[in-house]
Amino acid sequence: MRSLFAAASGWIFLGVLGLLGGSPLASGQDLTITSTHTGTFQFGQTNAYYLLRVSNVGTVMSSGFVSVTENVPPGLTITSMSGDGWTCTLNTCGRSDAVGVGGYFYPQIVVVVSVAENAGWRLTNKATVSGGGDVNSANNTASDLTSVVETGYPVAWGYNDSKQTNVPAGLDNIVSVAAGDSHSLALTSEGMVVAWGDNSSGQTSVPAGLDHVIAIAAGAHHSLALQSDGTVVAWGDKTFDQTKVPADLANVVAIAAGGTYSLALESNGVVVAWGNKGTDSKFAIPGTLGRVTSIATNGAVSFALRTDESIVAWGDNSWGQVSVPGTLTNAAAFAVGGSHCLALKTDNTVAAWGDNSWGQAKVPAGLTLAVAVAAGEAHSLALRISGDLVAWGENNFGQTTLPAGLSNVTAIAAGLYHNVAVVARPSLRHPRCCVTEPPAGTHQRR
Repeated sequence: MRSLFAAASGWIFLGVLGLLGGSPLASGQDLTITSTHTGTFQFGQTNAYYLLRVSNVGTVMSSGFVSVTENVPPGLTITSMSGDGWTCTLNTCGRSDAVGVGGYFYPQIVVVVSVAENAGWRLTNKATVSGGGDVNSANNTASDLTSVVETGYPVAWGYNDSKQTNVPAGLDNIVSVAAGDSHSLALTSEGMVVAWGDNSSGQTSVPAGLDHVIAIAAGAHHSLALQSDGTVVAWGDKTFDQTKVPADLANVVAIAAGGTYSLALESNGVVVAWGNKGTDSKFAIPGTLGRVTSIATNGAVSFALRTDESIVAWGDNSWGQVSVPGTLTNAAAFAVGGSHCLALKTDNTVAAWGDNSWGQAKVPAGLTLAVAVAAGEAHSLALRISGDLVAWGENNFGQTTLPAGLSNVTAIAAGLYHNVAVVARPSLRHPRCCVTEPPAGTHQRR
């Protein structure tokens, strides 16, 4: 139930030309662009999306009109393209305000695409930035390789006291999942949300008319949905105002939900929190946080990854959860459990720390090629590039006993004592199609 960044399940793929950290600043204005997407796309999906970010890695503020063009391959169709402060038409967005130096970036652009039934099984987009006085054209493009798989269906296992593992019959076309204490969420390829399990606080009573959803997250007893227009919808337990979305919240590109706490990442890199922040100042968002690219929380512990790839953690440190290992310098995503934490690294290995009473922070030897992680109360999951899962930690409720024959997994989520996974059907149109390609990172909840 604890989780990592952006959309609550799946993984984050990076297509980057031009690094934000570690490289000398170019003399003059130097605009660079990144393109990312979450998870795999599905044939027929209407709510797939890319995130584009334009940064200035030069020594002089940008000047003049800046233009971003998104070119998608046959099989993808752009249905909307928008961003705070950007004026967008068709596949192009522009603006004239300046952006600062040293890696400062404009608000991100969200590009929502539909996927054709006859699309290829691997597609690559191309994003380009121009203008702004840029003096270095070598880093003005970013390409983002995407795998396309058959429709997925959810599989759930572990504790079932509230029927949180009783997947609704016939549920199909699922692209991502999320898990709370005792409830489960699934996002369809049409942008609809399906929920089941404990509804004692209304956490599975999906608001009528909710659509155009591109990401979901589950707290202990509440649920969040991010819509393609950058707005957030929340429902369920309101004891601590965790479902009271700030009225001025807009242009959101990622969400995360904790026990009684919610986080949102706005397109300008600002993190917004609401709900129970605890009575101690250690739960408050650090004033020096700055601009970040991804978030994770379980309510008691939160993580943010800055644009320079540095890590910021805050909250309860009773088991050393906030004490990020000093050797962890290449994190791509995080998952937060009851009292332990996981990090998915850019080399597709996994790091863990915090409470290890059940072995939940002891990463199995030889675990490599990981593309996603998830953490429950005292257990951990890792999804490998092959579509296979690795589980470790507490197994009192069968949460680390994987269902027989489980394979072709494309997304995962861990609840308190249960798990949910999305399984892609074997492809008949593209027999060579793999489950995924090497990327970096994701984020799961609690």
